[in-house]
Amino acid sequence: MQQAIDLFGQELTTVFGVHNWPRFGNESCITYIENQRDVYQYIHDQTLRLMNQGYTIDHVGRMMKLPEILSHEWYTNSFYGTVNHNAKAVYQRYMGWYNSNPVDLNKLFPEESAKKYVEYMGGADNIVKKAQRCFQQGDYQWVAEVTKQVIYAEPHHVKAKLLCADALEQLGYTAESGPWRNEYLTGAKELRLGNIPLPANIITKEVWDTLPLKNILELFSIRVDGLKAGACNYRILFVIPDRNEVALTELKHGIFRYLGDTRKKAEVTVTMWQDTLYRLTTTNDHSYTSVIFVQGDKSKWDFFLSCQDSIDPNFNIVTPVSKK
Repeated sequence: MQQAIDLFGQELTTVFGVHNWPRFGNESCITYIENQRDVYQYIHDQTLRLMNQGYTIDHVGRMMKLPEILSHEWYTNSFYGTVNHNAKAVYQRYMGWYNSNPVDLNKLFPEESAKKYVEYMGGADNIVKKAQRCFQQGDYQWVAEVTKQVIYAEPHHVKAKLLCADALEQLGYTAESGPWRNEYLTGAKELRLGNIPLPANIITKEVWDTLPLKNILELFSIRVDGLKAGACNYRILFVIPDRNEVALTELKHGIFRYLGDTRKKAEVTVTMWQDTLYRLTTTNDHSYTSVIFVQGDKSKWDFFLSCQDSIDPNFNIVTPVSKK
């Protein structure tokens, strides 16, 4: 941002971008960019300062406050991103997920620890009764945290889910940040009404056609069940006539990778139109695979398809995700 000021500051008249209003006039634009620059560096430097004092990712998020000189403008406040959120992102960039406390190196699954917490705290009904009093006192964050334990221990405990939803709703009402408010209210909706599937986000054909074949095939790689495919070691040649492209790939050690070099021999060759490939990489429907022409060891192609995990864009966010 300082480079932008140095390069264009003299003739700058307009600044516009996402998540904010446009600014007009040289002085207004320069002040805006300078304030944004300073907010970003402040969050970065102060996060590292706190890290060096031993504070963890959760500490730095709550401890980080902007000085008044940087927070007096509306556009430096948390109407979109938050200082809490962004400080954690800086921490994660340098330290990753680990907070240096060995207790947290290999924590139990949330469902397992929740059952023990609930038992230690006198049972689900007792926790909800106490949490209800905390709710009346306005301690919404704690209510959400403690009822989460009940929900993960007993996913069908209606009173816990409704009380947690009420707490999240109150947190949403008090959130300045739009994304935070949406998260709180989405969580409350799931607790009250269950997981309501959203319409699929379909990539347009125009976008598909501009993507390199390598990138499209890589969508297969993140769906491979690695343990199921762990013993595999063979190559698949993809032929896409209407793209006039071929690509050699490999399934080995539970990994599907693009090789590119088509001079190597493949155990199985599959020929399909591009629309079939697009559907195959982004849906769970394999009923149209009969239009794929397979040469070579068809069993290897069938096994490859069976290793593809189902896509679930509507997983839970505040209740336990069902294990396979």
